Amino acid sequence: MDSGFDWNEIDWQEYSRVWLWIGMLAGAIVSVGIYLMGRRLLRSSPDRRANSRRWGKPVEVLVTGLRPMPHIGMVVNRSEGGLGLLLDKPMRPGLTFRVRPTEAPSAFPWIDVESRHCTATGRDWLVGCRFTDDVPWDVRVWFG
Repeated sequence: MDSGFDWNEIDWQEYSRVWLWIGMLAGAIVSVGIYLMGRRLLRSSPDRRANSRRWGKPVEVLVTGLRPMPHIGMVVNRSEGGLGLLLDKPMRPGLTFRVRPTEAPSAFPWIDVESRHCTATGRDWLVGCRFTDDVPWDVRVWFG
């Protein structure tokens, strides 16, 4: 039975090169699709933060700008962009005030923050704040 086709006449090197390019193209298409789907899923995430929030050991801070004398608050979560403070008084969103860790050295600067939201938590208030200026890592580390 002679089909008239001779397998020995095929340029296998050229044939494999074509399939290599087809495989690479298919891989690129799949990669772009996965990338675009991932971006869409991340955008639709309910958490719209630019920086991830970290919970950790609470850090006691002095808070000024609310009363004539500084009073005590606690940093309960932190991120590269701001702090979550537990305070005994509510803070109006948009209010700017200053914080400083109680354990920091005397030369430690007061850090300006802006209240973004305020939620009642029992007798206290959880106040989400953002840093108004860039705060270097060696200063942020004192907040936990």
